[in-house]
Amino acid sequence: MMRKSVIASMCLVGVLSLGCSTSKLHEDADLNIPSAQYRYGLQLISQDNYIDGKRYILKAVKAGDSEALGFWGVYSNWVDTLILADDGDINAQREVGYSYSLDNSPVSTVHDAELTVYWLSKAFNGGDHESAYLLGELYSEGRVFIKNEKEAFEWFLQSATAGNANAMYEVYKRYYAGKGVKQDTTKAEYWLKAAGIANHIEAKDTLIKYYMSGENPNYGWALQWLVSENDVASVRSLLPYMTKLSTLGEDSSVYKSFNSNDVLGSINAGSDLYAIYFEGDWVEVYSPKQKLLGVMSIDDVSIKKTGRDWALKTNYNLCKAECDSLMCYQSNADGTSDSYSYDTIRASMCLTF
Repeated sequence: MMRKSVIASMCLVGVLSLGCSTSKLHEDADLNIPSAQYRYGLQLISQDNYIDGKRYILKAVKAGDSEALGFWGVYSNWVDTLILADDGDINAQREVGYSYSLDNSPVSTVHDAELTVYWLSKAFNGGDHESAYLLGELYSEGRVFIKNEKEAFEWFLQSATAGNANAMYEVYKRYYAGKGVKQDTTKAEYWLKAAGIANHIEAKDTLIKYYMSGENPNYGWALQWLVSENDVASVRSLLPYMTKLSTLGEDSSVYKSFNSNDVLGSINAGSDLYAIYFEGDWVEVYSPKQKLLGVMSIDDVSIKKTGRDWALKTNYNLCKAECDSLMCYQSNADGTSDSYSYDTIRASMCLTF
């Protein structure tokens, strides 16, 4: 692999100026000639032998070689970072990879796309989703690489799937606008919710606007996110659009078994209850007086989960999910259960409050 780095350049100049072979340089270094130790150390580093290279350079530094002292004063941290990266430290790998993409980085004389991809990919494969996000940004900006929005999207998607909240929000924007990928508003909504669940602040704000004034308003979802953000004023503004449970008994075509004065559990009798969403035999309810979200069954008119311990999926089926390293196990409010291969995004759609 060609190293277009300051270190490699200095090594080449050093060897040519001495007019000697690698073996002769090695011999002189082992004879404790400081200038040879310095240049041989540079050469070893350029060949990815960072530990031995550092060892020879430090010998020259200890001997007082002016070139070695000047080099080590600037590049000591960089060499140590290379050693960590080569040893598998993903933070160091990310730093090394990103450094090769910078205009003003002391580690590269020109942008090096090959080394940028090599180190950032290595960090991502080691479990660092931030590195994939950085690659997405670089492809989108056209920095180091030729601008490629399709390639950028693929890296953002990999980062999002691995759990990066910023990447989730970026994937949402790209699906919504059709940037680098075919426009898909359903997938856009999915990733917007995922980013919100991952506590991405801008995603939460976008979700509330999306459900309150978007193309397909959904006040139930808007209310849910407003409650999670404790935005009392906005919650109150939506209540006139909700169905008050105490009035449902007057209409036999709607769940006539509901009566807010009969509700059991943590919601007090006489609470000002509102129905937010109906799904089969379940209804999601909200009490502004108690700032409480809950779930009721139309059969027994009881709170199935107290307070905010319940959860729901994107289609409002109530559930909770627990995952180990291989599988996810999901319990549904209707008593059924599901299991599937480890999928943190799918599991997170059991939106827990």
